[in-house]
Amino acid sequence: MRTTWSILVAAAAASLALHLWSPLSEQAQPAQPDPLAGTVAIVPLVAALLWAASRLSNLPMPGHSGTRLGAAVALVALASTRANLGLRWEGALGAPIVVAGFFILLFWQAAAQISATTGSRSKTAGGYAGFAALVLAVYVGIAPWSIGQRPPDGDEPWYLLLTHSLAYDFDTDLSNNYRDGDSLGFMPRRIGPQPGDPVGPDGEQYSRHNMALPLALAPAYRLAGKAGAVAMIALFTALLATWQMAAADRLFPERPREVLLAGTAAALASPLLLYSHQVWVEMPAALALIVGFDSVLGIRESQSVRLRDGIKLTVAAVMLPLLKLRFLLLAAGLLVVALRHTRGSVRTWVARVGLALLAATAAILVFNHVLFGSALKHHSVGSLISYWTSPVSYLKGPLGLTFDGAFGLLGIAPLWLLPLAGLVLLRRQSRTLVVDIAIVSLPYLLLLGPRSEWYGGWSPPFRYGLVFLPFLVLLMVPILARLDLRPVREAATFLAAATICLGLVALVLPGWTYNFGDGRSYLLDALTLDFGSDVSRLFPSWVRPRTANLVWLAIAAIGASLLAGRRQVRAGPNAIAFGFAAFLLAMALLPAASAGLPQKTLEFEDLYLTATGGQLYPPRWTAGRVIYRGSWQLSPGDQISSPLRPRGAYLRLTLEYQKLAPRTRAEIEVLGDGVVLETVALPPASGWNRLLLDPIRWPAGSKLGFRLAASSEGAVRLDRAQLRWTTEEDL
Repeated sequence: MRTTWSILVAAAAASLALHLWSPLSEQAQPAQPDPLAGTVAIVPLVAALLWAASRLSNLPMPGHSGTRLGAAVALVALASTRANLGLRWEGALGAPIVVAGFFILLFWQAAAQISATTGSRSKTAGGYAGFAALVLAVYVGIAPWSIGQRPPDGDEPWYLLLTHSLAYDFDTDLSNNYRDGDSLGFMPRRIGPQPGDPVGPDGEQYSRHNMALPLALAPAYRLAGKAGAVAMIALFTALLATWQMAAADRLFPERPREVLLAGTAAALASPLLLYSHQVWVEMPAALALIVGFDSVLGIRESQSVRLRDGIKLTVAAVMLPLLKLRFLLLAAGLLVVALRHTRGSVRTWVARVGLALLAATAAILVFNHVLFGSALKHHSVGSLISYWTSPVSYLKGPLGLTFDGAFGLLGIAPLWLLPLAGLVLLRRQSRTLVVDIAIVSLPYLLLLGPRSEWYGGWSPPFRYGLVFLPFLVLLMVPILARLDLRPVREAATFLAAATICLGLVALVLPGWTYNFGDGRSYLLDALTLDFGSDVSRLFPSWVRPRTANLVWLAIAAIGASLLAGRRQVRAGPNAIAFGFAAFLLAMALLPAASAGLPQKTLEFEDLYLTATGGQLYPPRWTAGRVIYRGSWQLSPGDQISSPLRPRGAYLRLTLEYQKLAPRTRAEIEVLGDGVVLETVALPPASGWNRLLLDPIRWPAGSKLGFRLAASSEGAVRLDRAQLRWTTEEDL
């Protein structure tokens, strides 16, 4: 063990030296640092962690490890010396290709080392430590490129600034940090206070975010700045990946192979890969949740409270609301599950933990009231009640977190469809785990569902749902136990391949995972521009609801039911493989097919429309943009047009619009290839309105356009237009 630690320390020192003094680094070349400098610097530490993982697991390195690691080193070395060798690449394509190759070799090596443990996996502390070291090597390896390509976003800068203040000033007053521009130490711009931040009596400026996470990051930040904070997040992520596998081992002791597969899938796929270098509280909250749940499982097994399980449950329950007050619901759910499975003196002890949780919560509320003037900080009881609207709104958040094309888990990692099948299977076989998960999860989901910002703001997908990831790992194990059945095996392989491809794209182009509150995604936007049609409408969106939502939900439900069915589909050896190949081909052809599908709705903020003048409303970076109706704002003389595929001789239009000056005169001209076909006066009205136009005889091959007449007064916002084609006989 001493040798292992010595090598790790030496490797960390070597990586730090490369970071500080390499001619590629920002310190040596501040004007234009090489994008691969961080990846080059981290190679010694990554190699040492891979070696330590093998040593801790008491297994030799698998065959060809030297070849893979040597190829990775050679790749980054070649890239780092390309200027001296006279090598050039045009634009920004070269670095992503090099880093993609490095990531592939790194994941290949990690998968090889995990495969080597399949037949002799140790459930001891050493075995789990080896797994943690292995996934930590992956997280450390991808971090420099990922954080170098995109600065902190969303709430991350304020968490880091609070960490900086705790590390250097030993206080939470950020006024001097704002004044001195300390944010420039970890991002390229200054930041100011957020809306709702409290101000002290002497002008102190505090953050509305809890300080539990910044306190945990502060020592590492003091040692290595932003890199140290990111390293701590990577460590938390590795502990989460390991602990959820340990909890699965406790629940399914007879399924070590399936537990290893589920744990590996969770550790080496999105969303953990995307959040392993993100400063968000959801990651440590997920760790606290699985630690607490694992302790509940231990208490349930023994029907006694061992000191270790008691400490874990108490710390996890108290830590959850300290990270974020909304996590109090998760902590309460853990204690309810513990009470459900215990009796006598054990139940009394769990009740005492509940009292400790109540005391901690009361202290938090009093602290918030004194500092913020409100126990709920920038929220109030009234604002929370306002989220509770129609019953449908409670489904929007959970469905968006999973099935949304821009913000959903399945959109970035389809492999997580397997836990849905596992849920169906467990509900039929043993409902205990399903009920326990529901007790912990449902109150949180009921709070989250109606909130307009369920999508997580400026963050990668599934941010608010990240705390439930350990439960998805537990639900994946039962369905993986059916891998001996060909349909399940083929489906798992297909979903894993799709997840690997999407994950690699997300790592190489990390900015593509930061989608916006308007419901669009970078990937779908790119396809929309390439094909010149509304590709997005073929994929689900719970920000901009559409028919595709129901279609994809039905596909997922049918697929999960088939995988978990008592009787599997009988087919020849190649029929299932051909079926998945056909589905993949259909998915590849969907963008092209969108150009030939009939249009029923035009959403004026879509990229395939062509605008001459006007502007997007609200701007894409508007905070809480999801609460607005996205639209295109036209001033007199501005126009916007769309390609059109007629399905009849006459076009009926329903236009949804808003006049900025309700009482002024405004006329919309309907154009066909720039020729005015009809002029419609918008009646005086405030707010959003819907106007049904008379049928228009449509000239074949014409482009549909809308122009605000030059004689109009004030601006008009167009949200969408509904299109219906009819024939002359139908009029």
